[in-house]
Amino acid sequence: MAKRERVSFGLSGPVTQPTSDVPGGSACAAGGAAAARALFDYGDVFKVGVAFCGNHDATNYSSIWSDKYRGAGTRETWAEQANSHAAHKLQGRLLLIAGDMDDNVHPAHTLTLANALIRAGKEFELMIVPNAGHAVMMVHGYSQRRALDFFVRHLLGREPPQGYELNFEPVEITCFWKKLTCE
Repeated sequence: MAKRERVSFGLSGPVTQPTSDVPGGSACAAGGAAAARALFDYGDVFKVGVAFCGNHDATNYSSIWSDKYRGAGTRETWAEQANSHAAHKLQGRLLLIAGDMDDNVHPAHTLTLANALIRAGKEFELMIVPNAGHAVMMVHGYSQRRALDFFVRHLLGREPPQGYELNFEPVEITCFWKKLTCE
């Protein structure tokens, strides 16, 4: 199996599949952690990532989730899996986004990773969205626009259009929460 296939198989969440044309990805929660980790471990494949509300450290997240998806472990083994443990290997461009009212993945996950990146002397961008929760990727137009702008700048090498807005209609938000198919 080619390295690109192994990388795309190993990532969880809606991370963009790596190709020579689209070497970037964006996702939320575990996918946000995977988007960041892709730049740490596979920087030769992925060039740009946006990590929304990433649960970057299993020692600070629900043990039920961690046991199910990362395997039963100890604080020591989970600490080795934490993104802050690998932050020094960052290659490419990374944007970290978190809502300051996230009651699923505490913003401290993002801030701890940001601290590790700073200690390692790595360049990255950070956005904390006031009054936003865990669904900031899905229901907050400004954060989506910033993520899209980040990809346009760093994948296409262009300046994004100025002054456009992404808005979500109430029916879209309702459908997101109810997981309904809406037209």
